[in-house]
Amino acid sequence: LAGALLILMALRIGSLVQRCRQTRRLTFELADVMTAIAFLTLLTFALSKRADSQSYRYLIPAVWTIPFLFNHLFNRAGRLKIPVGAMLILLATWNLLGSYGVMKQWREPEFGRIKASQADLNPVLDRLQELEISHGVASYGTAYRLNFMSGGDVIAAQPLNERFPGWPLPYKVAVDASTNVAYVLTDTVRFLKPTIFDRHLRTEGVSSQREVVGDYVLYWNFVQTQSPPATHIFSTAEYELRTSHNNEDAHKLANGSVSDRWMSNAPQEEGMWMEVNIPSPILISGTRMSYGIYSHDAAPQLYLIVKNGDQTVLEQTLDFYLEKFRFSNGHPVYGHPRQVVTFPPILGTSVRLEVAKARKPFAWSICEWEILRQEP
Repeated sequence: LAGALLILMALRIGSLVQRCRQTRRLTFELADVMTAIAFLTLLTFALSKRADSQSYRYLIPAVWTIPFLFNHLFNRAGRLKIPVGAMLILLATWNLLGSYGVMKQWREPEFGRIKASQADLNPVLDRLQELEISHGVASYGTAYRLNFMSGGDVIAAQPLNERFPGWPLPYKVAVDASTNVAYVLTDTVRFLKPTIFDRHLRTEGVSSQREVVGDYVLYWNFVQTQSPPATHIFSTAEYELRTSHNNEDAHKLANGSVSDRWMSNAPQEEGMWMEVNIPSPILISGTRMSYGIYSHDAAPQLYLIVKNGDQTVLEQTLDFYLEKFRFSNGHPVYGHPRQVVTFPPILGTSVRLEVAKARKPFAWSICEWEILRQEP
C-alpha cells in the first residue's frame, strides 16, 4: 500500500506540475488532496514512536481516502478497467470477510479480557455491593466501566489523570472526599498495577485488605501502620514569610491552594531561599512542600536550617523525594505530590529552605510550604 501510494503521489505531482504549466496557476484536484492526505498520514504514523498495532486509529484519515483513491484509479484505468475493477471487487470482498471475522471474534466470551484488556467486572461489582462500598479508584478504562455498569451505584475515578496529566478528572473530588473507597486494579493497564500499588502501600506505611476477584485485585479497609506527621500549621497572618526572589508572591506559599504557585521568576541558583519567622518558639517537627503539577521544576537538593533566636538548632540536606500518595479520609489519595520531611521535635523561631543544588534553567516553584508542629 505504501509503495502504491508513493507511485500515485509521484504521478499526481507530475500531473500537478503539468497543469500549472498549462494554466499558469496552482490548482488541485480531489485526487491530489486525497493522495496527499493518505501519504502524509502513513508518513507521520511511520515516524511516530507510538506507531504500533494498538494505535491504528491514527490511520483513519488514510482509510477515509481509500474510496476516493479507488474511484480515481478506476476512472483512469482506460482499457484496464476490467482487471482493475476485478481487483477492487476482490479487495472489497476480502474486507467484508475480514469484518465478519472480526465481529465473530467480538462475540467470543474471552475477547474482552484477552484482546481488549477489559475483563468481566460483574464479580467486582457484586463484591463491592457485598462490602457496601460506593466509591472506587481504578485506571481510566475500568473507572468508566464501573460508573456505567453500576448505574451510578459505584462512583469511580482515576487515581490521577493518566492520559492527560494535570487535567481535571470527573468524580475525583467526590471519590477523594469519601471515606468508603476501594481500589480496583489490574495488570492489564500501563499505570497503577497491583504490584506498583503494593509497593506504594509498603513505602507509605499503609496496610489494607486485599482480595483477588476474577482478573482484578480489590483493596479496601486501609489503615496507617506508621504514625502520621505532626499537625501542620502555617499562616502568613501570624508569621513573617520572606523569599529571596519574587517576594511579592510569597503569600502564595500559604494560601491553601495547590492550583497556583510561588515561582522565583528567575533560573534556579544555589543559595536561593525562603524563610518563615515565628514570634515565639514552637516545637517544630518537620516541613512539607507541595508541588502541584510543577514537581518537574523542583530543585534536586535543598538545605534546611532551623534556628531558635540566633542559635542554629538544625541543619539538614534534603534530597528531592515525593511521597507516593497522601493518606486522607481513610484511604490513599494520588495527585498533588508533596515532599515531607520530619525530625525529632525542636524549639525554633525560624525555618529556612535554600537551594543546595539547582535544576537549571528552570525557575524554583512551590505551591504550598507548611511547617509541622509537635502539639504539646
